[in-house]
Amino acid sequence: MDRTITLTIEKDCLLRDFLRSRYSGQRIRFLREKGHILLNGAPVTVRATAKAGDALTLVFKETGAFDYAPEDLGVRTVYEDEDVLLVYKPAGIASMPAAPHFTGNLFNGVKFLYPEGVFRVVTRLDKDTSGLVLLAKNALSHSILCEEIRSVEKTYLAVCTGEVPAPLVISAPISSDGGAKRFVSENGKPAKTRIISSKPVKLGSLVKIVTETGRTHQIRVHLAHIGHPLVGDRLYGNDDSVRFGQLLTCCGISFVHPVSRQKAVFTIDGEADLLEREQFSQ
Repeated sequence: MDRTITLTIEKDCLLRDFLRSRYSGQRIRFLREKGHILLNGAPVTVRATAKAGDALTLVFKETGAFDYAPEDLGVRTVYEDEDVLLVYKPAGIASMPAAPHFTGNLFNGVKFLYPEGVFRVVTRLDKDTSGLVLLAKNALSHSILCEEIRSVEKTYLAVCTGEVPAPLVISAPISSDGGAKRFVSENGKPAKTRIISSKPVKLGSLVKIVTETGRTHQIRVHLAHIGHPLVGDRLYGNDDSVRFGQLLTCCGISFVHPVSRQKAVFTIDGEADLLEREQFSQ
Protein backbone atom coordinates (compact mmCIF):
# COMPACT_ATOMS: atom_id res chain seq x y z
CA MET A 1 0.00 0.00 0.00
CA ASP A 2 1.03 3.63 -0.40
CA ARG A 3 3.18 5.02 2.42
CA THR A 4 2.39 8.53 3.65
CA ILE A 5 4.84 10.39 5.88
CA THR A 6 4.13 13.78 7.44
CA LEU A 7 7.02 15.92 8.66
CA THR A 8 7.21 19.33 10.29
CA ILE A 9 9.64 21.81 8.73
CA GLU A 10 11.99 23.06 11.44
CA LYS A 11 13.40 26.13 9.65
CA ASP A 12 12.94 28.06 6.42
CA CYS A 13 14.44 26.13 3.53
CA LEU A 14 14.11 24.89 -0.01
CA LEU A 15 12.24 21.58 -0.06
CA ARG A 16 14.95 20.14 -2.27
CA ASP A 17 17.55 20.76 0.45
CA PHE A 18 15.24 19.43 3.16
CA LEU A 19 14.64 16.20 1.24
CA ARG A 20 18.32 15.76 0.40
CA SER A 21 19.13 15.81 4.11
CA ARG A 22 16.82 12.82 4.67
CA TYR A 23 16.56 10.76 1.48
CA SER A 24 18.77 9.45 -1.28
CA GLY A 25 18.61 10.92 -4.77
CA GLN A 26 16.89 7.74 -5.93
CA ARG A 27 14.01 8.16 -3.48
CA ILE A 28 13.64 11.87 -4.27
CA ARG A 29 13.38 11.02 -7.97
CA PHE A 30 10.81 8.37 -7.12
CA LEU A 31 8.79 11.00 -5.23
CA ARG A 32 8.96 13.44 -8.14
CA GLU A 33 8.01 10.89 -10.77
CA LYS A 34 5.57 8.54 -9.04
CA GLY A 35 4.69 10.03 -5.66
CA HIS A 36 3.21 13.21 -4.26
CA ILE A 37 4.70 16.12 -2.33
CA LEU A 38 2.25 18.27 -0.39
CA LEU A 39 3.08 21.41 1.59
CA ASN A 40 0.31 22.31 4.03
CA GLY A 41 -1.97 20.09 1.95
CA ALA A 42 -1.19 21.70 -1.43
CA PRO A 43 0.82 19.94 -4.20
CA VAL A 44 4.28 21.42 -4.70
CA THR A 45 7.59 20.57 -6.36
CA VAL A 46 10.98 20.20 -4.74
CA ARG A 47 11.74 23.77 -5.82
CA ALA A 48 9.19 25.18 -3.39
CA THR A 49 10.25 27.17 -0.34
CA ALA A 50 9.04 26.00 3.05
CA LYS A 51 8.82 27.94 6.28
CA ALA A 52 9.39 26.80 9.83
CA GLY A 53 6.27 25.05 11.12
CA ASP A 54 4.96 24.03 7.69
CA ALA A 55 3.57 20.51 7.32
CA LEU A 56 5.24 18.46 4.60
CA THR A 57 3.42 15.35 3.42
CA LEU A 58 5.23 12.78 1.30
CA VAL A 59 3.29 10.03 -0.45
CA PHE A 60 5.37 7.14 -1.76
CA LYS A 61 3.19 5.22 -4.21
CA GLU A 62 3.13 1.43 -4.10
CA THR A 63 4.20 -0.02 -7.42
CA GLY A 64 4.33 -3.73 -6.67
CA ALA A 65 1.91 -6.63 -6.58
CA PHE A 66 1.75 -9.67 -4.33
CA ASP A 67 -0.11 -12.35 -6.24
CA TYR A 68 0.64 -15.61 -4.47
CA ALA A 69 -1.68 -18.40 -3.39
CA PRO A 70 -2.17 -18.40 0.40
CA GLU A 71 -0.86 -21.51 2.15
CA ASP A 72 -0.75 -22.33 5.85
CA LEU A 73 2.93 -23.25 6.16
CA GLY A 74 3.57 -22.47 9.81
CA VAL A 75 4.91 -18.96 9.14
CA ARG A 76 4.20 -16.75 12.14
CA THR A 77 4.44 -13.04 12.86
CA VAL A 78 7.11 -11.88 15.31
CA TYR A 79 6.66 -8.11 14.80
CA GLU A 80 4.95 -5.73 12.41
CA ASP A 81 4.28 -2.03 11.98
CA GLU A 82 3.39 0.19 9.04
CA ASP A 83 6.73 -0.37 7.34
CA VAL A 84 8.24 -3.72 8.25
CA LEU A 85 7.18 -7.29 8.96
CA LEU A 86 9.35 -9.75 10.85
CA VAL A 87 8.31 -13.38 10.60
CA TYR A 88 9.49 -16.78 11.73
CA LYS A 89 10.14 -19.11 8.79
CA PRO A 90 10.02 -22.83 9.51
CA ALA A 91 12.63 -25.12 7.99
CA GLY A 92 11.60 -26.75 4.75
CA ILE A 93 10.19 -23.75 2.87
CA ALA A 94 12.10 -21.49 0.48
CA SER A 95 12.48 -17.77 1.19
CA MET A 96 11.80 -16.81 -2.42
CA PRO A 97 9.44 -18.11 -5.13
CA ALA A 98 11.63 -19.70 -7.78
CA ALA A 99 11.83 -23.04 -9.55
CA PRO A 100 11.06 -25.54 -8.16
CA HIS A 101 9.46 -23.60 -5.27
CA PHE A 102 6.69 -21.55 -6.90
CA THR A 103 4.38 -22.89 -4.18
CA GLY A 104 5.17 -23.85 -0.61
CA ASN A 105 7.47 -20.84 -0.18
CA LEU A 106 7.60 -17.99 2.34
CA PHE A 107 5.48 -15.69 0.16
CA ASN A 108 2.67 -18.25 0.13
CA GLY A 109 2.89 -18.46 3.91
CA VAL A 110 2.83 -14.68 4.37
CA LYS A 111 -0.10 -14.37 1.98
CA PHE A 112 -2.02 -16.75 4.27
CA LEU A 113 -1.43 -14.37 7.19
CA TYR A 114 -1.99 -11.12 5.25
CA PRO A 115 -4.28 -11.68 2.24
CA GLU A 116 -4.31 -7.99 1.24
CA GLY A 117 -0.68 -7.12 1.94
CA VAL A 118 2.24 -6.38 -0.38
CA PHE A 119 5.61 -7.59 0.87
CA ARG A 120 9.22 -7.75 -0.29
CA VAL A 121 11.92 -9.92 1.28
CA VAL A 122 14.87 -8.02 2.76
CA THR A 123 16.80 -10.88 4.41
CA ARG A 124 16.77 -14.50 3.29
CA LEU A 125 17.44 -17.92 4.75
CA ASP A 126 18.26 -21.20 3.05
CA LYS A 127 15.25 -23.43 2.49
CA ASP A 128 16.19 -25.77 5.34
CA THR A 129 17.29 -23.03 7.76
CA SER A 130 14.63 -21.79 10.15
CA GLY A 131 14.28 -18.48 11.94
CA LEU A 132 13.76 -14.76 11.53
CA VAL A 133 13.18 -13.18 8.13
CA LEU A 134 12.71 -9.43 7.60
CA LEU A 135 10.25 -8.17 4.98
CA ALA A 136 9.29 -4.68 3.85
CA LYS A 137 5.63 -3.66 3.67
CA ASN A 138 6.06 -0.89 1.09
CA ALA A 139 8.41 0.26 -1.65
CA LEU A 140 9.96 3.00 0.51
CA SER A 141 10.99 0.76 3.39
CA HIS A 142 12.25 -1.89 0.99
CA SER A 143 14.54 0.49 -0.86
CA ILE A 144 15.96 1.92 2.38
CA LEU A 145 16.54 -1.46 4.00
CA CYS A 146 18.20 -2.84 0.87
CA GLU A 147 20.53 0.16 0.69
CA GLU A 148 21.48 -0.44 4.31
CA ILE A 149 21.58 -4.24 4.15
CA ARG A 150 25.20 -4.39 5.32
CA SER A 151 24.19 -2.83 8.64
CA VAL A 152 21.63 -5.58 9.32
CA GLU A 153 23.06 -7.93 11.94
CA LYS A 154 21.93 -11.56 12.33
CA THR A 155 22.67 -14.08 15.05
CA TYR A 156 22.36 -17.84 14.56
CA LEU A 157 22.35 -21.00 16.61
CA ALA A 158 23.50 -24.25 15.06
CA VAL A 159 24.31 -27.81 16.03
CA CYS A 160 27.68 -28.90 14.59
CA THR A 161 29.46 -32.22 14.65
CA GLY A 162 32.31 -32.63 17.09
CA GLU A 163 33.62 -30.27 19.74
CA VAL A 164 33.82 -26.75 18.33
CA PRO A 165 36.20 -24.31 20.06
CA ALA A 166 34.94 -20.85 20.99
CA PRO A 167 35.40 -17.99 20.65
CA LEU A 168 36.61 -18.47 17.12
CA VAL A 169 36.76 -16.34 13.98
CA ILE A 170 36.65 -18.07 10.61
CA SER A 171 37.91 -15.79 7.86
CA ALA A 172 37.95 -17.67 4.57
CA PRO A 173 36.88 -16.45 1.10
CA ILE A 174 33.99 -18.29 -0.51
CA SER A 175 33.63 -19.06 -4.20
CA SER A 176 31.22 -20.81 -6.56
CA ASP A 177 31.59 -22.68 -9.83
CA GLY A 178 28.02 -21.90 -10.86
CA GLY A 179 26.42 -24.86 -9.12
CA ALA A 180 24.51 -25.02 -5.86
CA LYS A 181 27.54 -25.83 -3.73
CA ARG A 182 29.97 -23.17 -2.50
CA PHE A 183 33.55 -23.73 -1.36
CA VAL A 184 36.46 -21.96 0.25
CA SER A 185 38.89 -20.59 -2.32
CA GLU A 186 41.58 -17.93 -2.24
CA ASN A 187 39.93 -16.48 -5.36
CA GLY A 188 36.54 -16.20 -3.67
CA LYS A 189 34.76 -13.28 -2.02
CA PRO A 190 35.82 -12.31 1.52
CA ALA A 191 33.73 -13.98 4.22
CA LYS A 192 33.97 -13.87 8.00
CA THR A 193 32.05 -15.92 10.55
CA ARG A 194 32.38 -15.37 14.28
CA ILE A 195 31.59 -18.20 16.71
CA ILE A 196 30.63 -16.53 19.99
CA SER A 197 30.03 -19.55 22.20
CA SER A 198 29.92 -23.33 22.08
CA LYS A 199 28.60 -26.01 24.40
CA PRO A 200 28.44 -29.80 24.09
CA VAL A 201 25.10 -31.42 23.25
CA LYS A 202 24.09 -34.96 22.35
CA LEU A 203 24.79 -34.59 18.63
CA GLY A 204 27.92 -32.43 18.85
CA SER A 205 28.19 -28.75 19.77
CA LEU A 206 25.54 -26.06 20.07
CA VAL A 207 27.20 -22.90 18.74
CA LYS A 208 26.16 -19.26 18.66
CA ILE A 209 27.25 -17.50 15.50
CA VAL A 210 27.38 -13.95 14.16
CA THR A 211 28.10 -13.41 10.47
CA GLU A 212 30.12 -10.35 9.50
CA THR A 213 29.46 -10.96 5.81
CA GLY A 214 26.46 -12.49 4.09
CA ARG A 215 27.70 -14.96 1.51
CA THR A 216 25.43 -17.74 0.28
CA HIS A 217 25.72 -20.82 2.55
CA GLN A 218 28.43 -18.99 4.51
CA ILE A 219 27.92 -20.66 7.89
CA ARG A 220 27.54 -24.10 6.35
CA VAL A 221 30.66 -23.70 4.21
CA HIS A 222 32.79 -22.29 7.02
CA LEU A 223 31.82 -24.90 9.62
CA ALA A 224 32.45 -27.71 7.12
CA HIS A 225 35.78 -26.04 6.23
CA ILE A 226 37.04 -26.34 9.81
CA GLY A 227 35.88 -29.95 10.05
CA HIS A 228 32.63 -29.40 11.96
CA PRO A 229 29.77 -29.49 9.42
CA LEU A 230 26.26 -28.80 10.65
CA VAL A 231 24.28 -31.80 11.82
CA GLY A 232 21.80 -32.70 9.09
CA ASP A 233 23.63 -30.81 6.33
CA ARG A 234 23.15 -32.95 3.24
CA LEU A 235 25.19 -30.71 0.94
CA TYR A 236 28.27 -30.00 3.05
CA GLY A 237 28.21 -32.84 5.56
CA ASN A 238 26.67 -35.72 3.60
CA ASP A 239 24.21 -36.07 6.49
CA ASP A 240 20.54 -36.76 5.83
CA SER A 241 19.67 -37.67 9.44
CA VAL A 242 17.47 -34.60 10.02
CA ARG A 243 14.08 -34.28 8.36
CA PHE A 244 14.53 -30.73 7.05
CA GLY A 245 18.30 -30.65 6.72
CA GLN A 246 20.89 -28.67 8.65
CA LEU A 247 20.20 -27.73 12.27
CA LEU A 248 20.59 -23.99 11.84
CA THR A 249 18.28 -21.17 12.90
CA CYS A 250 18.43 -17.38 12.74
CA CYS A 251 17.54 -16.44 16.31
CA GLY A 252 18.36 -12.73 16.35
CA ILE A 253 18.24 -9.74 14.03
CA SER A 254 18.90 -6.04 14.43
CA PHE A 255 18.50 -3.17 11.97
CA VAL A 256 17.84 0.55 11.77
CA HIS A 257 14.14 1.10 11.16
CA PRO A 258 13.70 2.58 7.66
CA VAL A 259 11.35 5.37 8.76
CA SER A 260 11.74 6.00 12.50
CA ARG A 261 15.55 5.52 12.22
CA GLN A 262 15.57 3.83 15.62
CA LYS A 263 17.63 0.70 16.24
CA ALA A 264 15.36 -2.36 16.29
CA VAL A 265 16.50 -5.60 17.97
CA PHE A 266 14.55 -8.87 18.01
CA THR A 267 15.33 -12.35 19.31
CA ILE A 268 13.58 -15.71 19.51
CA ASP A 269 14.43 -18.82 21.52
CA GLY A 270 16.72 -20.43 18.98
CA GLU A 271 17.60 -23.39 21.18
CA ALA A 272 13.92 -24.27 21.59
CA ASP A 273 13.53 -23.91 17.84
CA LEU A 274 16.25 -26.47 17.20
CA LEU A 275 14.80 -28.77 19.83
CA GLU A 276 11.53 -28.78 17.94
CA ARG A 277 13.37 -29.95 14.83
CA GLU A 278 15.58 -32.61 16.33
CA GLN A 279 15.85 -33.65 19.98
CA PHE A 280 19.31 -33.22 21.47
CA SER A 281 20.59 -32.76 25.03
CA GLN A 282 23.76 -32.47 27.03
